[in-house]
Amino acid sequence: FSLWDHLKYEVYIGNDDEGIPEFISSNHLRSERITNFLNVPTLIKKMIIFGFFICLDSFLLVLTILPINLLSLSLHRLRLFLGIDENRSKKALWLGVLNKIDLIQGSLIIKASVILHHITNASRMYHSVRGQDNIKLYVIFNVLEIADRLCCSFGQDILDSLFSPLTLGRRVDGSQPHFKPLSLFILTLVFTVAHTLVLFYQLVSLNVAINSYDHSIMTLLISNQFVEIKGSVFKKFEKENLFQMSCAGEYIVKRFQLSLMLTMIALQNIIELSGS
Repeated sequence: FSLWDHLKYEVYIGNDDEGIPEFISSNHLRSERITNFLNVPTLIKKMIIFGFFICLDSFLLVLTILPINLLSLSLHRLRLFLGIDENRSKKALWLGVLNKIDLIQGSLIIKASVILHHITNASRMYHSVRGQDNIKLYVIFNVLEIADRLCCSFGQDILDSLFSPLTLGRRVDGSQPHFKPLSLFILTLVFTVAHTLVLFYQLVSLNVAINSYDHSIMTLLISNQFVEIKGSVFKKFEKENLFQMSCAGEYIVKRFQLSLMLTMIALQNIIELSGS
């Protein structure tokens, strides 16, 4: 293949149709990639909206259905204790796995709320965070962000282990294990209190950023989001990892948490303004 052959190939390439099918196929693939890229924002918004309502359903489930289930279970046990219910067999006195899950969830919420009520002071935490420098507050917010992600990844495994039928179910001989469920319950309670403290500090930090006069803290927090985007742009992810990230902490759950926090801050500011 000489230089003369190369020049003839470049001159007469317009009269040769052999490479057209491959060119059309390659061009079609590029057009499809461009179309998919342009459709990504719309599809992500649809996914976020759908996931937001799923999170809202789970949140309302804890506030409405869980208390109703606990009340129904308590009335049923009271009827068995007073002898009103005729079915008083041994199996009727046993609690099912779903009933145990409801009881554990209710106990975790009540115990964690009582513990946090005694160890936290919202006003003191707000003024302690507000008295920090902007750079310190920026570092605190980043540390809380990392702690939140670690708690989410670690807490999911703890909750799955605690609510597993292997943990709450009965053995083959009908006996009920006690050590493993109790140890997992204590570990879950400690995790719940720790994660709630992290979220509470995030709420206080966001409240300080919103109520600051110079808005410099809000600028730092927004710039933090651009730093995260910069760190994620050139990373390569598999499809399964992208779906897990979207559902877990990057998009859906995180935005639902921010929506709840902003709603709470807005309601608090409205109440304070109406009171003054």
